[in-house]
Amino acid sequence: MVGPDVIIGEEIIDFDNKITPYSRIAWFENPGNNFDYNWKMHTIDTLRCPHSLGIADLDQDGEMEIICGEHDPWIFLNFTCIIFKPILS
Repeated sequence: MVGPDVIIGEEIIDFDNKITPYSRIAWFENPGNNFDYNWKMHTIDTLRCPHSLGIADLDQDGEMEIICGEHDPWIFLNFTCIIFKPILS
């Protein structure tokens, strides 16, 4: 498993990993060396309390999956693990 600022092929994947209620899981498109452009945000999902964000090729199909842990701070022992599979257009 690798962390933020992962280089995959020709792309650099960057993460937004905030630990606040109802946060977005998003990646930011790196504009390259052009500092005149803002990084474009791509929201993947909105979760209550996301944490432990990672990326890996879990099924070894050449596509990276995003793995995210989630917990509900108000309900004891309510934990979830979510895997986001890329959708190619």
